[in-house]
Amino acid sequence: MVPKSKKRATRKKDNRPIYTLDCETDPFEYGTIPQPFIWGLLNLATRDYREFATVADTAAALIDLDAIVYAHNGGKFDFHYLADYITPDKPLLVIGGRMVRCEIGKAELRDSFSILPFALAKYKKTKMEYWKLHKLYRAEYMDEIRAYLRDDCSDLGEIVSAFISQYGLHITQATAAMKIWQKMAKRQAPNTGPLFYDIFRPYYYGGRVQCFQSGDIKKNAVCLDINSAYPFAMMNKHPISIDYAHRMGAPGPGEDWGPMFFNVRAMSRGALPYLATNRMLYFPNDGIEREYTVTGHELIAGIETETIETFTVLSHYKFSECIDFKDYINHFWNLRLEAKKRGDVAQDLFCKIFMNGLYGKFAANPRNYYETSLAQLGDLEKIVAAGLSFDHFGNWLLVQAEMEPSRQRFYNIATAASITGYVRAMLWRALVKAKNPMYCDTDSITAESFPGLDLGDGLGQWKLEAELDRVVICGKKLYAMHKRGGGESDKAWKVASKGARLKPAELIRIAAGETVKFYSDIPTYSVHHKGPRFIDRRIKITAADASIVPPEYDPQQLEFNNNVSPVT
Repeated sequence: MVPKSKKRATRKKDNRPIYTLDCETDPFEYGTIPQPFIWGLLNLATRDYREFATVADTAAALIDLDAIVYAHNGGKFDFHYLADYITPDKPLLVIGGRMVRCEIGKAELRDSFSILPFALAKYKKTKMEYWKLHKLYRAEYMDEIRAYLRDDCSDLGEIVSAFISQYGLHITQATAAMKIWQKMAKRQAPNTGPLFYDIFRPYYYGGRVQCFQSGDIKKNAVCLDINSAYPFAMMNKHPISIDYAHRMGAPGPGEDWGPMFFNVRAMSRGALPYLATNRMLYFPNDGIEREYTVTGHELIAGIETETIETFTVLSHYKFSECIDFKDYINHFWNLRLEAKKRGDVAQDLFCKIFMNGLYGKFAANPRNYYETSLAQLGDLEKIVAAGLSFDHFGNWLLVQAEMEPSRQRFYNIATAASITGYVRAMLWRALVKAKNPMYCDTDSITAESFPGLDLGDGLGQWKLEAELDRVVICGKKLYAMHKRGGGESDKAWKVASKGARLKPAELIRIAAGETVKFYSDIPTYSVHHKGPRFIDRRIKITAADASIVPPEYDPQQLEFNNNVSPVT
């Protein structure tokens, strides 16, 4: 029912021409689904450019086009307008609801966001007032609109061509990064298997995001961040081998604890991460003894800063081989410095994503990947009988089957766990030095001051991001920080409002206890939705103290209180 993913006919080199595709739609308006009224298709080699007025005409041109066609953010927007023309019963590549690759006749459509995960405007984008796209006015401005559309196709073509010519034809940026690292390191990435993944998954956490204070804080503060935190972490030793030893107690004297993993019983004063049953990450500082599964980097940082008490190592894992990624990181770091000097924006962006895009691939869980294809609505009974999951997608059924275990590729989650643990350890050492910390997020800290912390522009050094005179903290990734001397403009604020687009004034209201309504004018598209949806949210202050684990989400606390042996 679901075809197995397979590569296109094997070729030493894929000589298909490369095109870019884009469309212009009605301006975004809450509750109204924008409709495309003009499409552009550009051949990057010949510069031949065609325009189409309808979706049907665009699809007809693609059906007979034996080429690779890129659209930026196409899997979350443009491709959805073409959904009814996608060739069924052929593999689709879907990642996180994004249609990364599909086929319309002979054409293979790819979402360029998967190799270039940033807004095209970071590279180059012609400016235009979007009200001119409205059907009441567009006839008057059609020449400007057509030029704007062609520029978008051309600008995307420039950066896609540059990427492919330098780094090859890849589906995703993470895959490209892994291929390049393997070539530079002259070794194959490990394939550890699911059991290894399950053993070391408890040591893999995300970045430390914590609200130390909340509300509208009207005092001077400083925001610092680390220059390329994860790339710097990769300059140090991390486990790479499949082979390991699991020993009880602490390692012997003189051994390097950093790239090891530990099960410890301790009273942590904010140093160690703890994942509660609500899947939230805490950093307990509540006087309660717990068992922790942590990287050696964090354990060392806690010991050195004297923020771990009643400390006992229960067991540890030691790997037979540890490596660093210095050659890979230094290559792209130096290449990026050169690109900045000569004003090469594309290369600057490439280097940034390659430095940050490798480590996460090591932690990929292929059990979250599915074989996906489109089927006719009339096939519903067969799909249900086969026990396959499905969603309605346009006039199709999106059918998913679990990937066969033989095709699942686990890299090495221990490598990624060690790298992320190293960054959290860096952050903790700086937090201990900070005076009156207010907020931190992965590689940045906002505090009153940082006595004794050295600043610089080098890889892994802390640098000044902003001097502030007002800090409004409403929750994780929900804040507004006013730059000292910045004036009254919204541009004087450093704002984060994940999942919404809020202005500083709205965040100030939230900090004061109000609930702010947010309506997104831009619809969200997913292959798991029958049609586009609009975000409609009520946002209020959520800044909880991450140093205290709620008892109802902390089985260890309940069991300790009941004198039951703690659960690892």
